[in-house]
Amino acid sequence: MRAGLLLALVVAGCARPPASEVVVFAASSLTDAYRALGAAFEAAHPGTRVVFAFAGSQTLRLQLDQGAPADVFASADAAHLAGPRLTGHHTIARNALVIITPLANPAGVDGLADLPRARRVVLGTPEVPIGRYTAALLDRAAAALGPDFRARVEAAVASREANVRLVRAKVELGEADAAIVYRTDATPASGSSPCPPPGSHGRAPGGPPRRRPAPGAGRRLARLHRRPGGAGHPAGPWLRRGAPDAR
Repeated sequence: MRAGLLLALVVAGCARPPASEVVVFAASSLTDAYRALGAAFEAAHPGTRVVFAFAGSQTLRLQLDQGAPADVFASADAAHLAGPRLTGHHTIARNALVIITPLANPAGVDGLADLPRARRVVLGTPEVPIGRYTAALLDRAAAALGPDFRARVEAAVASREANVRLVRAKVELGEADAAIVYRTDATPASGSSPCPPPGSHGRAPGGPPRRRPAPGAGRRLARLHRRPGGAGHPAGPWLRRGAPDAR
């Protein structure tokens, strides 16, 4: 299952930060990449400060709907990118789902088929992108792993979390035997294994990209995603503009 990361430019509201600030709302899975991206942008634009708010895409979208000022909104899926304040969007990267376990891997989970044997599985809530991508993956796995596969996994669910970093934290704190996160959220603190069964790969839902011009520093920040290749960029390992198989 490949998950899409999408970037939207936000129409300015009434309460705006100073012109020397760029306010970026970004999905929690982008925390590491966007901190690197922000540092590069500030170095290239002396006197401009990038201010980040990281949270679940659904939480950030609610804040935007309530009038919170922002220049850029990076969502983990397309479902949160429709609205009068968003001036258009494009896909900036794609990710993949993996299973992570504690280093000791007490449940012996080595792949998706092993997930029901875990006593404590942690997933994202159904309202958040990681939760929706996970549900779609489990449903598609039924063809290879049996029609009751999703039910067997969900019988072992110990908790559902509001964003992917909270899902990962449960494993790092020893409160879960296994969890499903994005590949870029797998860290040395936890074991990880690719989880899609054969034939289950698919692109994240969402329509074709829409683009409209948007002025100011927010647009210049958005352009950082479009630099060719991206390998030499501080955020290159996470963000590859236009690469559908970016992990």
